[in-house]
Amino acid sequence: EKIDKIPVITPASTKWAWSGEVKKWTNFKPFVIDGKTKFSFDIYNNYDIFIINFDLLKKFIIILKSFHINLVIVDECQKIKSITAIRSKLTKEIARNASRVLLLTGTLMLSRPCELFNSLNLIDSMTWNDWYFFTKKYCAGHQSRWGYDFSGASNIEELKNKISKYYIRHIKEDVLKNLPSKIFIDIPIELDDISRFKYTLALYELKEYLKIIKKKDNFEIAKSLQAEKLVKLNELRQIATEGKISTAEELIESIIDSEQKVIVFSSYNKPLKKLNIKFKNSSVLLTGEIPELSRKQMIESFQNDKKIQVFLCGFLSGGVGITLTAAANVIFMDFPWNPSDINQAYSRAHRIGNKAESVNIYQIIARDTVDTKIKFILEDKQNLINQMFDKKINSNQSSLSLVNDVIGEIEKDIKKE
Repeated sequence: EKIDKIPVITPASTKWAWSGEVKKWTNFKPFVIDGKTKFSFDIYNNYDIFIINFDLLKKFIIILKSFHINLVIVDECQKIKSITAIRSKLTKEIARNASRVLLLTGTLMLSRPCELFNSLNLIDSMTWNDWYFFTKKYCAGHQSRWGYDFSGASNIEELKNKISKYYIRHIKEDVLKNLPSKIFIDIPIELDDISRFKYTLALYELKEYLKIIKKKDNFEIAKSLQAEKLVKLNELRQIATEGKISTAEELIESIIDSEQKVIVFSSYNKPLKKLNIKFKNSSVLLTGEIPELSRKQMIESFQNDKKIQVFLCGFLSGGVGITLTAAANVIFMDFPWNPSDINQAYSRAHRIGNKAESVNIYQIIARDTVDTKIKFILEDKQNLINQMFDKKINSNQSSLSLVNDVIGEIEKDIKKE
């Protein structure tokens, strides 16, 4: 007789947290699958819940599909937003064998309605079975110069009403009454002369590049040049971020002088490494290169060691799956590409267990740079997300990808010159 099993598909950073919570709250026996796991009948028979990260699905898909599955849990289900991603296809393969599917996330829609389709298809494939129809109706889908564009938003009030029956949404502040308040503090700065010169030069090169693309009549050539736009835009952002290091140092010093702890986020490792050198005796640096055991030790040190007051990390490496409630302060050196990544990042500190009266979230913004454009567009996207799940909205409102939005703003500047 086959025994019901529960696969839990989750990011790698939360596998062991899942195992701990299963042991704490249930009588089930969890088994954490890693790259070296060798399945046997004993493992299958002795454990109830099998916890695996998205990146290992391909390796263990045949075994997982052979399970008699009562329930599949997909944690951080926004990770399967792409209809073409392998992880999305493999997750669906496993879920098809399940009697029930439970999707968990604090950020169901990162920035655009098209990101909802896969989750809807997973839990109700009869209703949500036509991606093209969905994107045409709810994502302002249309043919553009670069092909089919489904990055917009349309008929949102209708979509909101249709999907409301599929989810239970709890606002953290409503559920956790003892949470500290959030205080957002913008810190506008002027880049120093050297940083401003580098930035101006990089901006000039980007604008000249955009002019070249504009003149390309050949569709394939013009399309092949699109990826370079992101590279050049990131160069611009990184220069602006590195120009903020001295401001970040002063802010960090004032925080640790008052015997408080701080988390510092950036999209780039270079400025974080410089800050790690500056505060070498009181900081830890978490990047994607850090092994899981060392990662756990860093978190424990920051949480429990009074000498470790600064936690430096990237949005990807430290923005999800960890608890850093020892901090009452968060610093953003720059902004990620999704508004949900901002919420996830400061939520490392703004969560149950933080005993501070408030969590201060500092956003260092370089004046007259792409910072201001990115911040404005992120706020606009966050408004769309809030309205999608909370309030009445204007169904004509649209939302493009952040990269294209920022490039569009720069192209407007070119026309004014």
